[in-house]
Parts: sequence; structure tokens; C-alpha cells
Amino acid sequence: MNKGIDWCIERGDLYLMPALHYQIGYNHELMGDFETALKYLDYSISLFELNPEYPLQGFLSDKRAHYIEKVKGH
Repeated sequence: MNKGIDWCIERGDLYLMPALHYQIGYNHELMGDFETALKYLDYSISLFELNPEYPLQGFLSDKRAHYIEKVKGH
């Protein structure tokens, strides 16, 4: 996944950046590393918010709350 991010930066194409960051975070979620997952999810949300047609806001907010709960140990 980081190769995809590097490629986007190299090409100056930010279109896929939010989705790539989300996917990396999700992969960390699957590995049980919720702290790193939260870091990537937050960056993904920041990038998605740059798009005025940000359709995933509710989904990502719910997922963020879940990650925070896991990081806190609940």
C-alpha cells in the first residue's frame, strides 16, 4: 500500500490517497493494531474532507469511534 501512496505523491495525483490511507488503516485493524489504524483513518478522513462530495462521513466517523474505543481498551 505504501507503494501506492508513493506513486500518487510522485505523480501529483491525490485522487486515490484517501482510499489508500483508509485501506492501510483497515489492514492494521485486521491485525489488531488499532492505534496505527486510527492514525491512518484520521489521515484518510482529512483527505476525504477535501472533497465537497464526501459520501463516507458517517461510515468513517463510526469506524473512528470504534478504533478509539479499542485503543482505550473497551
